[in-house]
Parts: sequence; C-alpha cells; structure tokens
Amino acid sequence: MKKISLLISTVVLFSLLSACASNEPIPNATSNANKVETIIAGTLSAIPTVTPTPVPSTPTPTELTDSLEWKIYSDPKFGFTLEYPATWIIIPREDKPGTFGEVLAFSYATSSIVISQYNKSISATDSLSEWTDKYNAEASMSSPDQIKTIVRQSSVVNGSEALFIRGASPEGEYQYTNIRRGEAVWFFWANFGEKADEINLKIYEHMLNSFKFGPSK
Repeated sequence: MKKISLLISTVVLFSLLSACASNEPIPNATSNANKVETIIAGTLSAIPTVTPTPVPSTPTPTELTDSLEWKIYSDPKFGFTLEYPATWIIIPREDKPGTFGEVLAFSYATSSIVISQYNKSISATDSLSEWTDKYNAEASMSSPDQIKTIVRQSSVVNGSEALFIRGASPEGEYQYTNIRRGEAVWFFWANFGEKADEINLKIYEHMLNSFKFGPSK
C-alpha cells in the first residue's frame, strides 16, 4: 500500500511541476477585464441604431389661417368686398325697401362676425373716438359700470380711419372695429374677444384687412 501511495503522490507532483513549467500564461485581472470590454463592445455594436421619430410641430394660428380656403364676398348694394373662410355661413341682409341698419353676418358654430353701418352719421369735425363714445352712451343698454374695455386703439383699415375696441359686458366678450367712410361709420363686430380661440382672432383680422370698398359711383 505504501508503494501505491508513493506512486500516486509522485504522479500528482509531476503533473503540477509540468503545468508550472509550461509556456501558457497565467490568467490575471487585467486580461479578464479586457476580455469583458471586448465582449461588451461587440454586443453594443450588434444593437441596431434607432432613429427617433420627429414629433410633428403644432401649426400656428397664422399657418392655420393661411391653409384655409377663402372665398370672396361682393356686396351688391354697398360695393365692398371681403374674404371669408369657405366653411363659414353667410347670413345676408334682406335689403327691403325703406329699411336701414340691416346687418350682414358670417357665422361658424358659435362664432359670428357682423358687418353694417350705424344709423347715425359723423360730421367732419368729430373725431371717430369721440363719435364712438357719444354713440355708445346713447345706444348702450348696459350701464357704464357693467361694461369693461380691455383694449382700445386707433388704427387704419385700407386707408380709412378706424378704431378697435375689445371689451366685456353682462352678455359676454366682444370686439369691434369702427371704420370711418365719409359721413358714415361702419362696424366690424364679433361675439368673441380676449379669451377666444386664437384661430378666430386671426380669422377676424384677415377678414377685416380684406374689407375694401370699390370706387364710389
């Protein structure tokens, strides 16, 4: 039994010495780290690159109004023209003989833009601003403390003196532009104002800027 044990020990020792004497490198921490980095790099290079889908930008109100289909309205009685959205409905005047002060309306859903002239003339010595204040004091059905003026500014509409007013009353918000034409004053009124959708405000602006009278007959 002693001879067998000695033989086994000799074989094991020889095997260990042979391994130590071989030329194979002994693994270390640095070589293992390099192998891990190589594996990770190879794995990452195999992952396909995903290009993010661009989120479409929301069109601005100006872009929306530019994209609308516009029609031209020509007034047979007063000779003015204007552009209006094709989706809006026209509510024409009846123009009955002997009537005055009828209105032309353009409507879409709950929004309306109304055009007509006042039944009171303006003299050459009156400023449009003073005339507007006098008319409102005489014709308004609300007391002054019930009316809130939010914006009031002078402007010009196609060469004519104009006055823009935006306000609120017990009936709701509104805005209108008074336009001086000779002894007459025209109004461009809307049943929306400061809190309206910006697209409606742009439509109002577009229609107002396109409002033109033809040559006087």
